[in-house]
Formats: sequence, C-alpha cells, structure tokens
Amino acid sequence: MDTLTSLRPAVILVQDPDVPSAKLLRATFPQALIVGRHYVPDGDPSLANCQNPAEPHEAKGQDFGQIVARRAVPLKGLVDAWVGDNEQASSADPASLACHAQFELGFVERLQGRYGIAAVAGNDASGAVTPQDYASYFAEPISQAEYFGLHAYGKPGAATLQSADAGYYVLRYRQVHDALVQAGVPLPRGGFLLTETGLYDGWRGQTTAAAMAGDFLWLEQQIEQDDYVRGQMIFGLGVGPQYAAYELQGSAIPALLGARPAT
Repeated sequence: MDTLTSLRPAVILVQDPDVPSAKLLRATFPQALIVGRHYVPDGDPSLANCQNPAEPHEAKGQDFGQIVARRAVPLKGLVDAWVGDNEQASSADPASLACHAQFELGFVERLQGRYGIAAVAGNDASGAVTPQDYASYFAEPISQAEYFGLHAYGKPGAATLQSADAGYYVLRYRQVHDALVQAGVPLPRGGFLLTETGLYDGWRGQTTAAAMAGDFLWLEQQIEQDDYVRGQMIFGLGVGPQYAAYELQGSAIPALLGARPAT
C-alpha cells in the first residue's frame, strides 16, 4: 500500500482481492477505477476447450461468469469491473477464435446481465489477435461489455517502449480501434483499458528505473490523445519470482510516476 500510495494510480487491476483489501483500496483511492481478476491457470477446465466442438462455449463462458460472480458480488461498490479469461485467444489458431468469442460473450452476459457488474472483454496477449480478427470474431462481446481490455507491451527484445515501430506493438490498440470502427462495431461504453503494459521481456536487466518511468509517462501521453482509452495498468506490483523482471516494488519507478503533475 505504501508503494501504491506513492504511485497514485488512477486505474488499478488487482488479482483475487478479498473484502478487507478491496475496502482498503477503495478508501485509499476513492476515485480510481478498480478492476478485479480471478486467477485460473492455463488449461483449467473452467476455461473454453476450443478443441472440443461439442462444448457449448457460450454456456461455459456463462459458467465462468458465475465463478467470477462468487467473488465479485460481495465486492460490489468496491471493485468496479472484472476481467474474464486471460491471454487465451490467438490469431495463430484461427479455428479457435469463434469459440473464444462465444466464451467471452457468455461471461459478459452472465456478469452484466444477471449481476449488474461491469465486464472487461478481451485481455488477450499483446498482439496475439489481429485488429481484423477482433472486428470479425469478437464484435459481440466487445460491444456488449462495459470495457475492452488489451495487453500492450513493447517489441520483443527492445529495451524501450518508444521504438520506431511502437505503432505496431505497444500502440497497437489504435489499429484495433480503427478496425472496429471501420467494421461498424459499437465500441464499449466505458472505453478501452490497457490491462497490462510494460516491456515484453520485463524492465529489470534491460533498462534503468528512470528510463522505464519515462517510457510509462510517454505511453500515458499517447493514451491522453485517445479519448476512448481509460488508462493503463502497469505490470506489475507483487507479481512473484516468476515475473521478477517486471516487478515495480523496491524500485524508483512508483515514486517517479507518482511525481507526475495531477490531471
């Protein structure tokens, strides 16, 4: 909490919050958009099995929405929205895209339709789904969800977000937006959320804290040019040893970002 207070986030994504921690977050950041995520590992049976054409994918998405609702309902008023499955769809497996879209639609329908809790569609790995495939396959969940989440990382191997081809990587959300608009897909009411941002390989060992903070501020300036984007959620804080290269805790980055002028 000390690190978060130093960071002064306007948007927060928290994994599996309980009631006491959610109350503390809401009291500390009363104006922030707080998004929850329920963790399940890849391959969990609660996720869509797109290799099984007999599976009712939309109904399974509704079941996943029910699972998330068990945690989300007691936190209504504290956590504003919830993501569904995480980094599951990929245009490298085009045959599975319709399945993932049906699963997401079921999740959105259950969470929003039955419980009145905002859902975040998408949340796929950075660049995993092409802009055109979002428009072709995911129009329903994107347009029906309150928010649409995208992961936004830099070019693999790059030590900065501000590479010459940033438009293809960390700013790819603009291509997705344009593809949706050109296809006539209604945009989500709450806008886009960049639900993970950072360097593809993590910043530790790649760059300095000051340079990384500068990159995040640069991305924030880019986002401010696009009124359909609500904000970025930097990955990550308290992420554990598996993702140590991304860890903000113990670095100067939170304080450097927190020193930005208030908007």
